[in-house]
Amino acid sequence: MSEHFSDQLHPATAKVLGMYSPEQVDRILSFFGVMMNNFSTTFSHLYGDEPDEEFAKFACELTFDEATRIVEHLKEQLSFGETWPPHIASLSVYKWKPLDREIRAARHALCVVKKPQDRVQKYIFGTKRGELRHIEERGSDKAFEKLYIRAYQDVLDGYDVVSVQPQIEDGDVVESRTKMDLIVDDALANGATQLTGRIGKIFKRIESVRRERNAD
Repeated sequence: MSEHFSDQLHPATAKVLGMYSPEQVDRILSFFGVMMNNFSTTFSHLYGDEPDEEFAKFACELTFDEATRIVEHLKEQLSFGETWPPHIASLSVYKWKPLDREIRAARHALCVVKKPQDRVQKYIFGTKRGELRHIEERGSDKAFEKLYIRAYQDVLDGYDVVSVQPQIEDGDVVESRTKMDLIVDDALANGATQLTGRIGKIFKRIESVRRERNAD
């Protein structure tokens, strides 16, 4: 880690990041930056101005899709008026858990129009139809949510390939890119310039550190 790079961070932060590879450091700073960009003071109140050891350990292996899903979950939580921000344990769940809008879309596709659209929906329609009919009769939102989350996990683990392979077409995916994905993608790639005040300075410093690290 270069001396200039280290000088831009608190010594404790520089020491933490020094334990990771250049690629991992960029993931850590990218995720911290995009969280700061999207949630500003709400995020910094719990996680501070720079990534600590716990945050770095969590973020160092995040993929782009996992980071995007976490941000979308947090935006949903805010729109529902629920308590935020969550601790790392919740972020660990959010990186794979289906979004509320995905669950609602699946219920419409499976219970209303009866036309499954993606791998998870086809897996449910092909292997859990009896349970699905029972949920329809009860009209239980919670029961459907549990069913969908279990099926979502099965698809992530590849169980649907064995169970309903004939029903899965090439190119099917669990999720599709959204407008929010593109916004987060742009933030990860280019940083944010619209923030002002103390949070704006913190975010710009994080982005400066990332650029310096990538230049080494």
